[in-house]
Amino acid sequence: MIALLALTALATAEPILEPGLYRLDTVLVTESKVPFHGRVRAWNTSTALVRLDRDGTGWRQEQRLCRVGVTDDSRVAETVIPQAFVDATPVQAFPVRFVAEGDGWRYIADPGPLDVGWDPVAAGGVLPSEPDDPGVVDWEGDGTPGATVQLDVPVFRRVDLYVVQRGHSVFSGTVRDGMVHGLVEVVHLEQHTVDATNGWFEANLPTEIVAADSTFRLAPVPPGSTCASLP
Repeated sequence: MIALLALTALATAEPILEPGLYRLDTVLVTESKVPFHGRVRAWNTSTALVRLDRDGTGWRQEQRLCRVGVTDDSRVAETVIPQAFVDATPVQAFPVRFVAEGDGWRYIADPGPLDVGWDPVAAGGVLPSEPDDPGVVDWEGDGTPGATVQLDVPVFRRVDLYVVQRGHSVFSGTVRDGMVHGLVEVVHLEQHTVDATNGWFEANLPTEIVAADSTFRLAPVPPGSTCASLP
C-alpha cells in the first residue's frame, strides 16, 4: 500500500511551471527549390508574449505575436515581415496539456490553424490563388489583397508580395528549470502569393519543413512585460 500511494502521488504531482507571463521563441526551418539557386534553407523566427493560466478545467495559454523575422542562405534577397502584418495577427487562446514523462513532465500545446490574409468561410475552405478570389481579405488594412511581405532585392529594390496562408503547428517539449524546450511539428502549411508588385516574384515555390531543426523555447518573463519590453 505504501508503494501504491507513492506512485499515485507521483502521477498527480503538479507540473513545475508557474502561471504567469512567458515568451515563446520559435524557429521554423524550411527548404525551398529556387530557380537558378537550387535548394534554399530559410529560418523563420518569431517571438510571442504568452500568458499561462489554469482554472478548474486545466491549463490554458493565450499568446500574442510580437515579431517575426526571416533569414535564408541564398543571399539573393532580404525578406521583411512588416510590423503591420504582425499586429494584424489575432491573439490565440487554447488548452495546454502536461503529461508525466519519466521523472518530469512533457508540455503539449495545439493552438489550432492560423489563417493569414483570407477568410476560410468566404473562400469555401479553399486557399485562394488570385487576388480577386472569394475570401481574400486586406489583412493589414493597407489597401492591398492578402498579407504584405516585403523583399529587398538588389536588382529590383523593394518588391511587395501579397500572400495568403494557412498554418497549423503543434508544440511538444520537456519542462525543465521552469522553462520548456522542444520541437515544433508542422501539421499543415500552405501559402499562395496571390499578387506582387513585380510579376517575377509571384511563383509559389515547392517548400518542405526541416522538422529536426524546427524548435521552440518557452521561458518566463517579469510580470507586466509587453511585446515592446521583450529584448
